[in-house]
Amino acid sequence: AGYIVRIEMMTLEDIDPELATSIQDDAAERLRDELPKIFPTQGLKVEQDGVAYKIFGDLHLGKV
Repeated sequence: AGYIVRIEMMTLEDIDPELATSIQDDAAERLRDELPKIFPTQGLKVEQDGVAYKIFGDLHLGKV
């Protein structure tokens, strides 16, 4: 079980592949930094899988 995040850039201009990779890496790093602040006890991790990033760990968010 987990969540998948896919980062897509939309523009009418061509995007340099190195810039696109840098933007995707920065977004993934931000997820890695911010998730523990929002869910400090969940032990969530972000890993790249091809063009997507998977969020996995304790995804139980409590009683609903």
